[in-house]
Amino acid sequence: LELTPTEARDVMKSLPKGNARTGSFITKTGRAYRASPRQKPGSVRVEGADRVRALEPLLPVAKSVRVWYDEDAQTSGWEIDTDIGRLFALISPELNRGFSGEGQMLERLAVGDWQDALPRVADSLNWQSHIAPSDVAKTAEVREREVEAALAILGARGLAGFDVTSGQYFHRVLPFDLEKVEQLQPRLKNARKLVEQVEVLSQDGPDVDATVPGSDFTHYVRLRLTGHKCTCRWHARYQGQRGPCKHILATRMKVEGIDNVTIGSESQTDSNS
Repeated sequence: LELTPTEARDVMKSLPKGNARTGSFITKTGRAYRASPRQKPGSVRVEGADRVRALEPLLPVAKSVRVWYDEDAQTSGWEIDTDIGRLFALISPELNRGFSGEGQMLERLAVGDWQDALPRVADSLNWQSHIAPSDVAKTAEVREREVEAALAILGARGLAGFDVTSGQYFHRVLPFDLEKVEQLQPRLKNARKLVEQVEVLSQDGPDVDATVPGSDFTHYVRLRLTGHKCTCRWHARYQGQRGPCKHILATRMKVEGIDNVTIGSESQTDSNS
């Protein structure tokens, strides 16, 4: 959805104030766009309206505003285009939900071949506006998939950004504590404890059936290219929308034979215990 600055201001003014518990839908009514509590054909859903409103002071310098929404992740993306650059903000569905444990990042931390490649990829960063993994792979003498995994980790560390519009990483530095990216993943730490207890029942290429002990029951895990499944309550509740459960992570770590992730202190959220 692309909006003019005037249309974007109208949308911002119509967003609910305060911490809205339900989503809003940006809908065209006549010639104007408004945020409505009801979904209509062609409308774009927005969660976290109170945080979206934080972008309103930037609208006077905007040339255009683009809005995306991912149904599976329940996440909206807001791109504000100005004369001197573009700002892209991702808005998670809830304030206490980040992105590092709700997608590919958690799985890359668990099973990605990134640790050996990480220092080489980091050394190749030189304030590039676009980073081509294939070029970095050649100069760093590592595989392209290792470069992509390392860039994802560097992104979580604040050392690389990802341009959603171009689908490429770029070099930038944010004031993050670089040592805590892998530490603040309690689900990953709990998965590591289960790796030795995973029993692989069958394996046919990428298709794997396994059992993993839980707190009260033994859970069955199915790894498939079309999507992984687990019988635990975490997976039943979120269906992958908040990242893989610890049982799926443990099974992948067991099957892929990669157990090289260093975990430190445990965060108090998303432990999937």
